[in-house]
Amino acid sequence: MAEPINALLHYIFSRLSSNITVGAVVVTVVLVVGVGLVAWLIIGHVRRSRGLLIVLLFLGVFGVGVGGSIWIHEPSIFIMEPIPPFDLNGGEHTHADIHGKVEWIIDPSKYKVVIYVKTSSWFVQPEIATPMTDIGTDLRWENWTHTGSNYAAILVKKPYPLLSATLNALPAISGNIIAITKVEGKR
Repeated sequence: MAEPINALLHYIFSRLSSNITVGAVVVTVVLVVGVGLVAWLIIGHVRRSRGLLIVLLFLGVFGVGVGGSIWIHEPSIFIMEPIPPFDLNGGEHTHADIHGKVEWIIDPSKYKVVIYVKTSSWFVQPEIATPMTDIGTDLRWENWTHTGSNYAAILVKKPYPLLSATLNALPAISGNIIAITKVEGKR
């Protein structure tokens, strides 16, 4: 019994937009089932007109739209403790672990994280040859970085935007650049 339900849920979630949460789906299902049950009780026991059923269903669908919109969030990304150290000079001889998490995405295989470190400019991490970091099914990501004064993580969506290896300023959120976070190194 659980296997068909899991398959159905997987199908539903794979068709949803990336920023609709499980909460929105739960609210939608509860409201539709609740309105249907109330309508069945009223129509079944009181034998009212079909017009009442139509009105109740309209109100239920309207409620689903309003209730579901409360649960819609923008995807976000975080760099978590321990934050890599503050280092004004940085350089290729320095290394630190960096990790974080993303929120409000359903399918992490459609996203990557691009890490930047700042010294004199923003430099892609950990290396130019490997600028993308995978996101696990638990929505966590990890990699290593050279050290610097500030660290940034950019959440990008397929098709991945071509970001420069060196930047004077971090890009803005637009297109397939979904979310950005920036932290100062740990002093």
